[in-house]
Amino acid sequence: MNSLLKISLSTLALSTLTFAQTTMCFKENHTNLMTLEKVALDGGECNSQYSLTDMKNSGWRVDDIKINNNNYIYILKKGTTSTAFVNTNTNISQEELEKRVLAKLEAKQAQEKKEKEIEEKIMKAQRGQELYENKCQSCHGKKGELEPGLSVAINTLSEEDILELMDGYKRGTYSKGNPYQMRAYATTTTEEDTINIFNYLQSLK
Repeated sequence: MNSLLKISLSTLALSTLTFAQTTMCFKENHTNLMTLEKVALDGGECNSQYSLTDMKNSGWRVDDIKINNNNYIYILKKGTTSTAFVNTNTNISQEELEKRVLAKLEAKQAQEKKEKEIEEKIMKAQRGQELYENKCQSCHGKKGELEPGLSVAINTLSEEDILELMDGYKRGTYSKGNPYQMRAYATTTTEEDTINIFNYLQSLK
């Protein structure tokens, strides 16, 4: 079962009257609106098996829809008598239920964004390691701790500082260290390369 359902819907039971049913189905991260009604929906009676079209063909109708970015929540009803979602422990309104589901979707998106940022930093550090070992390590030390030619230890610099330093060597406006040697390195090192080197040095701390 989808983790969102485990968190948000595991304690929900559907309270219905004689000839009425209500269910809630959802779809996360769906960007193609052309296929939205044909893709299997998660949760409720849809159960990751039936699309909105399937549900409509089975007599369900869309009573409400909530859209948050590329996430869709459908409230579907079947029959004529009104129904309500009831928590097995506490009464809960449809509005509160929708808020909880949206909150879980947003939390999941935030976590995925954070994990993606961490993965990107790791990838940058991996690319930076190769660059650093080939271009920088012999003069600046294994961790960027050395101060060659009275220059600064580059592992103490911020990302902005190290970019400014490399730009100074490239333009010939920074004279500390070994400016002539560094200018050759600076002109063949892109800004992206420098950022990757910075991320590698940060990963060593």
